[in-house]
Amino acid sequence: MLELHGFSNYGAVFGMTAPPADHVAGALDGASMWSTLLSASTSWMDFVKAGEGMAWKDTLTLTDKLKAPFALATANDPSMLSKYPALARLLGAAKQIAKKAQATKKRTAKAAAKSAHAGAGGAGGGASVAVPAQPAAPHPAATGGTSGAPAQ
Repeated sequence: MLELHGFSNYGAVFGMTAPPADHVAGALDGASMWSTLLSASTSWMDFVKAGEGMAWKDTLTLTDKLKAPFALATANDPSMLSKYPALARLLGAAKQIAKKAQATKKRTAKAAAKSAHAGAGGAGGGASVAVPAQPAAPHPAATGGTSGAPAQ
């Protein structure tokens, strides 16, 4: 850029239609400054990303220590989930409670099905599990054969 300012025969070399030397030098200076800023910004962004990663790693280590006590507290007082919904999401308390509720529902349904099945088996009727009927084997007299194999 300094060379353009000191280029004494710029007009003769590039012609009268060329943009003025000071405009070209200014544009080159501006573009160079943007390139320098981009490089510095990229370095800054890498630094910020590393800092963010380390901060979250340390923070999650701390919050992991809060999960069990918060789960215990919300098990005893479920209203805490609505009082502190963001904290519950962060600590996964709502997921744990939903998972326990789902497991309880499954156990209850399984026990009810087992109870219904056991009760129906001894009473000779009632609500029982339907078993598909086997096709009746043809009688040898009806098929005309003596091989014992069912007719198709």
